Amino acid sequence: DGLLHLPDVLQPKTAYFVLLYVNALLRGHFAAERRANEQKERADCQAGLVGVFGSEATTALLARTLDACAADGNFGLSHSVEVMMAMLEKDSVSEYGNINNENDATDKDEAGAGGEDDDDDDNHALLTAADLGDVNKPKNRWDIKLKIDEPCIRAALSEVLPRVRPIIEDALGCSAQMVELSCLVSEPGAECQPLHADTLWTAQPETVTCFIALQDITPSMGPTLMLAQTHAGPS
Repeated sequence: DGLLHLPDVLQPKTAYFVLLYVNALLRGHFAAERRANEQKERADCQAGLVGVFGSEATTALLARTLDACAADGNFGLSHSVEVMMAMLEKDSVSEYGNINNENDATDKDEAGAGGEDDDDDDNHALLTAADLGDVNKPKNRWDIKLKIDEPCIRAALSEVLPRVRPIIEDALGCSAQMVELSCLVSEPGAECQPLHADTLWTAQPETVTCFIALQDITPSMGPTLMLAQTHAGPS
């Protein structure tokens, strides 16, 4: 019928480490995405403040204002203007005058000491188009390409390939090559995908696809539905 069920092709401990690896990739992606968005918001906010206050918006005052807006989670222009005005008032500077040089130097030192996130940039990398495959209904869903040189991925392959090799050789011959290795992640809120074929139909088998669940899948999680015999004809 076009489908074969092979139980226990991957040990739970091996699947667990693959999950840790994939989750780390996603966490790093989300962190880098947040950082990139915040940097853009800070830049836009700074440009808006300079437009309102002109040269009176000193480097130190801008840094203090942007840090306060980041803490508030609000880089809106009206909010940032209110924050800067409050700081000017607190510094007892009338009519938006410059902060005196002594305060300026102190603020610059403080901004330089604690301005950036202490997290390691190497752990926060955006997933690019080269890291992701095309996916149906992409909201909250990712098809992450796995690197074969990762230890946990190699360990998983060493368990899976001996089990599926006879099936692959029977269908495709001994010269078959692996053309894709990826992990499909669907987060809560992902839309249900319509029934679809991952590859074009051919009269002779050209592709064997192996799906492996890395965790127990309940009906509420939206398990993959496969229809038997649909490989038998182009319809």
